[in-house]
Amino acid sequence: VLPLNRIALGVVLEHPDLLSDVGMKAGTCDLDTTVQMTLLNARYLLRGRVEPVWKGGPMGVGVSSETIGQILLNLLIFLRSAMEATPHEVIRITNRQEGAKVILQLETDAPDLSGVALERLLSVKEGSELSQNGGFGPFFARIAAECVGGSVFMQSRPQGGLIIEVALPVA
Repeated sequence: VLPLNRIALGVVLEHPDLLSDVGMKAGTCDLDTTVQMTLLNARYLLRGRVEPVWKGGPMGVGVSSETIGQILLNLLIFLRSAMEATPHEVIRITNRQEGAKVILQLETDAPDLSGVALERLLSVKEGSELSQNGGFGPFFARIAAECVGGSVFMQSRPQGGLIIEVALPVA
């Protein structure tokens, strides 16, 4: 998978207009249903490493379910890799509305990453140390979110742990 990710990253960096394809932006969906389906489909990948707990509710977003699924899956796989040293970590996933945006929040007590490392994860460059150590997940999640008018924000908490917020347009 990693060689395919490197090829995809090279294509995206050289031709970012490919991500602005209508298929990526088209659609609306219910966030609750999409998150539940993504977690159901990802359970084999996450088994034994992380346990995602969804505490959100129905909320319409102006993004296709495929795009949200891709964003969430990229972040969950990143967290699974980052938490190898702490098996069976719980990832709490919630949602809320803030103005014209729906915030999908992932929160965990591990790993503890510095703000500098988080910024580097979201702007990883091909060939960098992070790209060779699983840093593509947050990068691709950010690219997909921005393509549909959203954003990704990562913050480490003072007491340890990590919060990832994905802002998406309301339907």
